[in-house]
Order: sequence, then C-alpha cells, then structure tokens
Amino acid sequence: MKTVDVGAVIDEGRWTGYQKLLIFGTALTIILDGVDNQLLPNAVPTLIREWGRPRADFINALTIGPFGMMDMIGLDVVRDIEMVYYRESGDPSDAPPRCLVERIQRGELGVKTGKGFYRYPDPAYKQPAFLRTPDPGQTGPKGPGGRI
Repeated sequence: MKTVDVGAVIDEGRWTGYQKLLIFGTALTIILDGVDNQLLPNAVPTLIREWGRPRADFINALTIGPFGMMDMIGLDVVRDIEMVYYRESGDPSDAPPRCLVERIQRGELGVKTGKGFYRYPDPAYKQPAFLRTPDPGQTGPKGPGGRI
C-alpha cells in the first residue's frame, strides 16, 4: 500500500490560490467553531451521486458556499491571505483575483460593510428559493438574482 506524507504535500506541493483559500477557510472554521464544513459544498455533487440522496438534503450546506464564507471572513482579510501566498510564490495565479480587488476598492468588504459578494443583512443565499431546482420544462434562470 502506497502512503502519502500529507505534511510534505502541504509544505512542498503546488497549490493554486483557490486551493490554499479553501484549506485556510477549513482551518479557520475548525478553529472558530470546531466543524469542518467548508469543503462540504465542493463535495456535495459527489455525495448526491454516491449516496443517492436528493439535492434538497444538502441545501443548508450548499447555500453559503465559498463566496458567503469570504464575505463572513472579510474580503480585505481574504485578499491579505492571498497576498501572503503571492509574495511567497511569485506565481501570478496566487495573486488575489480582480473581482476580489475591485470589490475591496469599492469598499465592499462583506458582512462588516453590508456588501461583498452578497448584500447583508439578508443575503440571497438565505432566501428559500436560492438553490431551488427549476420545474421540469421551464428554461432560463430562476430565483433571486437569476440564480438557480
């Protein structure tokens, strides 16, 4: 059986900024509330298929997603984390994405300013229809903001 040195992979592996952000978000969640729920939205499609469960069973885990989590952390904090990775690697793929930088420049820092990727105090992901599956036969975007 082949084993993997997880520590070496984390320390020496090639990671994109997004992957590092997911790992950071997971670690932060574990530290803050002891629950590893940040990677769940990324695993849900596989879980639906493998467990044979309907999508509705996963709605609570799916709703906030990585963008809602970034809003909760603060987009300026997320950018600062990305800059640490970027300065360390020098790899342009580790630089904060333009959509993040532009929001920060507009003063949209997430929950703390009332706007980030979502508007607060009532973000779209808290609306009942946010992840509603369209009725069969209907086409086009459904739900708040054109989201399905």
